[in-house]
Amino acid sequence: ATFHQTNGKSFVMEKQTETAVKYIDKQLLAGKPVMVGVDDGRTASYNADSTTEHFIVIVGKTVANGKIYYRFFDPGTRHGEDKGFNPNNLLELKSNFLLIGKNPGGTKTYTVAQVRQNKD
Repeated sequence: ATFHQTNGKSFVMEKQTETAVKYIDKQLLAGKPVMVGVDDGRTASYNADSTTEHFIVIVGKTVANGKIYYRFFDPGTRHGEDKGFNPNNLLELKSNFLLIGKNPGGTKTYTVAQVRQNKD
């Protein structure tokens, strides 16, 4: 799924995000983690989609309090259990198929902006 920019505002193609979530689910069922790019609110002029500032790895899926969450690891930190593979590293699946959660430090909001395809 990719964000598209229009007049400085981001929007998401819902069909693409649904397809991306289905892909993540399929890969997780096969026991494969999925690398995703996240928008954390900063301006990312250094990449093609202008939204992805950081990459994380989705490693699992769970349901809690009637909501669906995807657990992620953050390989871009040296803080191990505290931040890198903390059990609270969760992205919530929203009704429009967006995956949104907090970064490991809780200071930024992560929105999945792209899903990297695994090589089979």
